[in-house]
Amino acid sequence: MQPAPSASSISVAAAPLLTVQADLPEKDDTGPTVGLTGMTVNLVTGGLGSGILTLAWGMAGASIVWGVLLIVLVVALNGCTVMLLVHAAEAHQKFDLGALLAMLPGRWLGPGAQGACNALVWVTLWMTLVGYVIVVQDCLTSLFPAGSPLALRWVWAVLSSAVALCLSLMDLQFLSWTSSPLSVAVNCYLFGLLCTSLTSSGVSPDGPCLIAKVTPPPRGVFAFLSLISVSVIIQMCILPMYKELEDRSPRRFRRALGTSFSILAVLYSAFATIAYLRFGPAVPDNVLNDLGGGGWDEAARIGMSVVVLCVYPIMVKPMVAPVEGLLAARSSGSEGGGEGGEGQIGRRCGALAVKAAAVVIVGSVMVCAFFVHDLGLMSVIGGTVSVGGFVALSPGLVGLYLSDHKHGLCWRVAMHILIWGGLALSVLGIFYSQNYADELGEKCAWKL
Repeated sequence: MQPAPSASSISVAAAPLLTVQADLPEKDDTGPTVGLTGMTVNLVTGGLGSGILTLAWGMAGASIVWGVLLIVLVVALNGCTVMLLVHAAEAHQKFDLGALLAMLPGRWLGPGAQGACNALVWVTLWMTLVGYVIVVQDCLTSLFPAGSPLALRWVWAVLSSAVALCLSLMDLQFLSWTSSPLSVAVNCYLFGLLCTSLTSSGVSPDGPCLIAKVTPPPRGVFAFLSLISVSVIIQMCILPMYKELEDRSPRRFRRALGTSFSILAVLYSAFATIAYLRFGPAVPDNVLNDLGGGGWDEAARIGMSVVVLCVYPIMVKPMVAPVEGLLAARSSGSEGGGEGGEGQIGRRCGALAVKAAAVVIVGSVMVCAFFVHDLGLMSVIGGTVSVGGFVALSPGLVGLYLSDHKHGLCWRVAMHILIWGGLALSVLGIFYSQNYADELGEKCAWKL
């Protein structure tokens, strides 16, 4: 919805991390199925979110060479942690990250990890929605002359939130089927537009940095790591996707993951490099803001606004899922009112509660967008939170307690490095939340 090395260079073709035990539950093959090609397309689409718009801004603080290397590294790490979760899900037949973490041993570890994971998913999605509204504000306010009511950011925060709320209260099946091809089409169009602009206008005269000095590394590296992460991290939704794979197996899924993540690594690298070369160190945190005012540029802004508004309600759905689950549990626990007046009243109250939850979510996002206008900052913070929770802690705990390798010393050391290293990077990303492009000028070893 974020994204040429080969599939093997992403390192997801490693030996299986987990194996199925004979006494584990039987394989769950219920539900719809998706072919290998469809799964690959879905994984690519999952990496095409608003985070890709910030990659050039992040590269402006890291340099081109280090930026591309970091993209490959982060995509590879995410591929490995995704496969770790997939093997665990297949072994234990748990296709929800929270449910998988609930299997961790101990009275407090499993429930605590499950609760923390669910809360983290909610927070991450909420921040993503704020970023979507900021994208709409950036794109559509520039289409109108100064002084016009439609040139005010708060107006578009209200209008976009009203549209998103209406869509969130409707059946999402149509949006689910249309948002993926629309997202791919708009991202491809924007990429072609940047290539055309670079060809016609040339490299920015401000001197983009090809490679920065290694010692000490530029501080913009930490923000760039978070920006890549917020684009490619899909661990929170990967297990339901894996469950729908036709002829499901970790080995088969690895093929789709390797192909899709290779495509995303190439796309991220090319997109960020071309935009940075075109606009230079002063590239904004939303690359759409530096496009011209012609019809082709305005089409890109309008198209991206439509994309994020179509994806917005799809993100709201899992946020209201806990309310739906709680109401369903209470409904199943009550006997005797299923078809009577009490049952109908209960269903109506439940529907109203879900709608009220959607209103609260959309309203809180709108209020935040009144005051926060920095897409780069939201993406960095969202990336740091995601790194700590979904790349480090969740896969690390699964590897330590639910893997057949859990008694091996080297394996346990690797899992501890994953956990504590990821948490350290997450903390650094919070402290270094800017791209520090000005500092890169002093630390650049080769300018173009």
